[in-house]
Amino acid sequence: MPKTVRIRRVVFGTCQPVFSEIQKLYCAEGHPLFATPDADLTDDALTAQSFAGYMLNETICGVNFTWAAATPHMEGPLLLLLSGAYIGFLPDHYADEWGRNGRLRVLAPERMTSRICSTSPIRATSLPALPKPWREP
Repeated sequence: MPKTVRIRRVVFGTCQPVFSEIQKLYCAEGHPLFATPDADLTDDALTAQSFAGYMLNETICGVNFTWAAATPHMEGPLLLLLSGAYIGFLPDHYADEWGRNGRLRVLAPERMTSRICSTSPIRATSLPALPKPWREP
């Protein structure tokens, strides 16, 4: 089961969940980990790699990645990953085409999978009741 990461950037007001998506760790053809078996992808092996992301600079799936590049949108990490110099998380639906044609590889999907919940700021007075799956315990 993927770990859920909630991203909230709020200056004032509150947030409403908008969507969630599954993200997995990828590298591209030409990267040193591309041919490495998943069993050899230890936390140390992953943190030794340059990481590119568009999320917050935080621990993901229990690993403190070595953040080398950050961009505001998922297109940036994809281009950096395709260079063969970085590893990073991408949504499955976004990476599928490059995975099918052999340009990207999922790394250790049984450990390196997370669910990202995106939210949108709204005024507190317009906040409807949240559906059950989104309510925090």
